[in-house]
Amino acid sequence: MSNPLRTYDLKHVNIVVGTFSISGFGDGDALTIEPVESLGEMIHGADGHPTWSRSNVKTHTVTLNMQSTSTAYKNLMALCEAQQAEGAIEELPFLMEDEINGDFVRSRHFIFSDRPGFTKAKSVSAAEIKGFITQPTNKYGVNL
Repeated sequence: MSNPLRTYDLKHVNIVVGTFSISGFGDGDALTIEPVESLGEMIHGADGHPTWSRSNVKTHTVTLNMQSTSTAYKNLMALCEAQQAEGAIEELPFLMEDEINGDFVRSRHFIFSDRPGFTKAKSVSAAEIKGFITQPTNKYGVNL
């Protein structure tokens, strides 16, 4: 029985914010998704008896590391400014899908949390786009 070598290729990771496909990543990590809270915390009573308190917070932070010259960066900045101009935050879908291993994260709401800073230098600079996704649906590591 064969045991094929597993592969990974960022070109097979699709990231979409709103209707825009995201590419043009900076050097280093292209995308980081992390929960804002741990799954819970252990609380110990005066008698030492432990109780696990579960967290129901499902919000995750998202960081996209973009080249400041990419079309996706310009599109994301336009979405950010439009979202900040709105009275209420409308749906702005987020999707990350790895075609090779089947990992995915989906959310109906991507909320920009920071405007990126940038640097002008000899080489193109990277800009971090940061935001939150609420109530994501996700699947990790099932096809490993």
